[in-house]
Amino acid sequence: MCRKFESQASRRAAICRRVSGTPFVSWILSGKVVLLYDIHRGKSHHRHLRGQEMRYKFVDEDALLNDFLRDVALILEGKL
Repeated sequence: MCRKFESQASRRAAICRRVSGTPFVSWILSGKVVLLYDIHRGKSHHRHLRGQEMRYKFVDEDALLNDFLRDVALILEGKL
C-alpha cells in the first residue's frame, strides 16, 4: 500500500508500507531512484543516496517523512 504525495521539493514521491507493515519512502525521477529510505531482512533501517547506502535511525513515520523531505530539499540545493 502506498500513499503518493507531491511537494514542491520532491515533485512526486511515495511513502509505502510493505506487507510486514514497515514503512519506506522513495523519490524516483526518470525511472532512477534518487533517494530511498527502507529496511529489509538482514539489514537495519538505511537510506540509499547516489549509489551509497547509509544507516538511518528510524523513529516513526512522521520523522521519516520529515527527514526524507529535508534530504530532497538539500539535494535540490546541491548541498547533499
